[in-house]
Amino acid sequence: NTGGRIPFFLTTLENFETKQRFDLVLMSESVQYLPVEEGLRKTYQLLDKKGYLLASDYFRKDNAKDLPRLCAFPLLSFYLASAQKLGFKIIKRVDITKNILPTLDYGNEIFYNYVKPILRCILTTLRVYIRPLYWCLLLLMKFRMKGKTIREIIKDIIVPLTRETFEKYLSYQIILMQKSGK
Repeated sequence: NTGGRIPFFLTTLENFETKQRFDLVLMSESVQYLPVEEGLRKTYQLLDKKGYLLASDYFRKDNAKDLPRLCAFPLLSFYLASAQKLGFKIIKRVDITKNILPTLDYGNEIFYNYVKPILRCILTTLRVYIRPLYWCLLLLMKFRMKGKTIREIIKDIIVPLTRETFEKYLSYQIILMQKSGK
């Protein structure tokens, strides 16, 4: 409880409106949920003349430009170029990919040792005891949305990336930028 000293705003960044300007905007694993240029432009508007943006998130490397499974993550080179074009100065950039890999490994362990077996158990139960629902589910998985089957979409969302894929195509960056005050 802040006793009313720190205001909270229930809104999206795109819809956030205030006359107040900020010394720092922290974007912790939220960059990937905003259109790059729109997010940077809005953040720039919210900062004081020499305010800072501290972004910490997953970014695609240039070799992952055309990988559909990773398209939700912004392309690092585009993000940095867009920030500089808008008037941000890159103060410091730290790649902490190696530091987050143990968490990724743990997530994979949880998925393959617990989540996947539970899902298999549920499907087997449906197939044995509630066959009509099981067959309806199988049919549903074949429907296409945006060129992919629902099964493919679910697989892309649920199945975690391997360490090798992550290291090859993604990096986890902490980027400190300062508004140039132009």
